[in-house]
Amino acid sequence: MTIALAVPQTVFGAGFQETTQSGTAVGMVNAGVANPDEPNSSYYNPAAMAFRDGLKVYAGSSLIIPTIDYKPFEGENGDAETDSEFGIFPLPNFHMEYALSENLSAGMGFGLTAPYGLTVDWPNDWRGREVNEFVQIATLSANPNLAYEIGDTGLSIAGGAQIVYSWVELHRDVQLTEDQFVQTELGGDGWGFGGVAAVMYRPTDNLTFGAQYRSRFNVEYKDAEVHFEGEEDTPFYSTFRDNTGTADITFPDALHAGVGYQWNKLFLQFEVGYTIWDTFDVIDVEIDTQGDEEAISGFELENRWENAFAFRLGGQYDVTPTIPVRLGVAYDRSPIPDETVNATLPGNDRIAGSIGAGYKFMENWRVDAAYELVDVMEREIRNDIGPRGIYNAIGHVFTANVGWGYE
Repeated sequence: MTIALAVPQTVFGAGFQETTQSGTAVGMVNAGVANPDEPNSSYYNPAAMAFRDGLKVYAGSSLIIPTIDYKPFEGENGDAETDSEFGIFPLPNFHMEYALSENLSAGMGFGLTAPYGLTVDWPNDWRGREVNEFVQIATLSANPNLAYEIGDTGLSIAGGAQIVYSWVELHRDVQLTEDQFVQTELGGDGWGFGGVAAVMYRPTDNLTFGAQYRSRFNVEYKDAEVHFEGEEDTPFYSTFRDNTGTADITFPDALHAGVGYQWNKLFLQFEVGYTIWDTFDVIDVEIDTQGDEEAISGFELENRWENAFAFRLGGQYDVTPTIPVRLGVAYDRSPIPDETVNATLPGNDRIAGSIGAGYKFMENWRVDAAYELVDVMEREIRNDIGPRGIYNAIGHVFTANVGWGYE
């Protein structure tokens, strides 16, 4: 026996990609691929390391606060307006780099980020509990890199690896009768591996072109726990049997390219991102029933996502040599089609704006802080997954970092 579920989405990246990995970049609405001075180059563009000297360390976190509200169509489902539960979710980031020698324009670096993730928590008794009650998907990625400038051409190249640990948890209900439900809980973890390739070209001191490719990676969630509650005193006890399961999720390829220009005290950058979300098609969760033909043998996760673009424009102005201020605007296309969008998270195209500032002190120290507001456009769900109705989502991102070794 199989039943269908929906895989999670997030309000902060188109899909569930998290690009809030630096207090500097978030101030410019997550643009960084063409910024030669971006501190967290491990994530945004490791090729920038070839143009820098010495040891540098940059660490911090983003705090994400999402809210989602649901309103049924007029005349449907009564007046069951519902808001998601309040939550604050931290996303850590860390970067360290070192120039290999004074005479060789090369550097090595290591980054630690949470590039994909979300948490969505609806009330336990809400109308859409059969679609989603609670979902969490999280990743932690270690990213070693090497960068090298080709002669004195101003062209640098970089390559690296993604070593990813991921875990998922999903709660939803199965309705047996009008007032009787069985809660389904699924949770597991696993590892995935991918690659990174990047390039940065600086034909002049003022002009920079950058591009980065982060490959897809597959995570196999082995021995995931599948647990049911509420079936004990029903005729369906043998159907809803606790067991272990296995699932494979392929996270997408991501390509970013951009241009940056320094004009006196003002730095501007424009960036385009393209994410290959069609890796999220249909995901099968296979459950080991230990030969019990009556027990549930799997879950089908139907998504059929589409590839999506993102556009970012950011700027930094140096008020003084030690105090920069930053602004940014962005537009992200949603990869989620009308046929499969649902209350797991009703994602849609989004508009974002950000502000930020930094402060340099004691020669090598710096702090950066930023705020980003994410407005997800209203989404009407009219498919059979639902619940049918109107969904609105908004997100607040607060990011702070401290760095050492940056002039």
